[in-house]
Amino acid sequence: MRKKINTDSFDFHLSLSLKQEIEQKLRCGKLIDQLKEDLYCSPRYRNFFDSYDEETIHSFVEAYANKKAFYIIHGKELLQKEEVRQLYFHNLAENLIWEIQQKKLFDLQCLWRAEKVILKDVKVTKDFFSLEASIKSCPHIEPVTRDELQLYIDYLFSDDYSDKDYYMQWQDYDFIKNQSLMFCNSGIPAWFRFFDKQVHGKNMHDLADIRGEKEFFYLDLLNKKNSSVKKLHEDVQNENNAKPSLHFNFKTLEFFINTFEDKSIVNYFYAAEKISPELSKNAELDESLQLLTGSDENIPIHANNDWKDAILEAAKILKTKKIAEALWIVYDQYMIRIQTKLPFYNEDENIRQQLILRNIENYKSQILKARVLNGEPEDFNF
Repeated sequence: MRKKINTDSFDFHLSLSLKQEIEQKLRCGKLIDQLKEDLYCSPRYRNFFDSYDEETIHSFVEAYANKKAFYIIHGKELLQKEEVRQLYFHNLAENLIWEIQQKKLFDLQCLWRAEKVILKDVKVTKDFFSLEASIKSCPHIEPVTRDELQLYIDYLFSDDYSDKDYYMQWQDYDFIKNQSLMFCNSGIPAWFRFFDKQVHGKNMHDLADIRGEKEFFYLDLLNKKNSSVKKLHEDVQNENNAKPSLHFNFKTLEFFINTFEDKSIVNYFYAAEKISPELSKNAELDESLQLLTGSDENIPIHANNDWKDAILEAAKILKTKKIAEALWIVYDQYMIRIQTKLPFYNEDENIRQQLILRNIENYKSQILKARVLNGEPEDFNF
């Protein structure tokens, strides 16, 4: 049964196209849930996933389910070049909206760790991983503003912009902090660095990590006083270290699809990603050439000692321009959902959320045990 939308309380009418889009999003959300359930439960993937670190599998499953749903829903359209281009840039722009929110949440995490703010329902540092997973409905940050979107577009056209796919946990404070201490800026999202420079004038992760240090004290105390817990922790660490991380990138995605999917999905995949099996191994150059030849705009190609670099630069300029244009369209759709209180789809990633929450509960349990060992109340008031 289709979900009916009551527009009586709205002060404007939803267009037929928007209603159709909303219904399509609802179907897409259900499909994504089914695909994730299959990925987690089907024995045919077991050998593949057993080869990788469990913590990184969850982000892969989430990203892959979204990708496959996109292929299934838009597969036939994707084989038509014009539709591919429109969906390609729109999809990229949708993801970038949430990068803005992830940075705002990360700044809030830094302030919370420095004990400059108090957040309801946030008890330990790991709670931010749960908020990251539900970023589309995070109660602690305000909706994206036009000024924030313009700042992100400024970033797109700046020398600081990087289209590198991080495929990381945006709220992984410890990783980002360690990268900074090792002067390894390439490991920190370029958007985070640009925002700090333009808005704060300093790195937010340089604030004192008071809360993190307190949690480390309790965990260290627990490990020292409870040898069995310490041994269990070491066993888990050894098991994790024995397996590589599962990264969601083009190479892994291509292998996974060609291994487990049927021919139609394979064809949709190559159409969506602008890469065909017959093209050369120079994927970045091939993608740039396809992007340029498929455009009906006049794209200047600047002089360069290497024609390949000139092609890549011209494609980058076109891609950035198209993403920036799509961002304003996506933002208008985003604001309609905010104003009409329509939920954002794929926000209830139930399977992943349950796994994250289970991990957080275990972490909280360790903190509370350590508090008792230290003669303190069994609560989080520290």
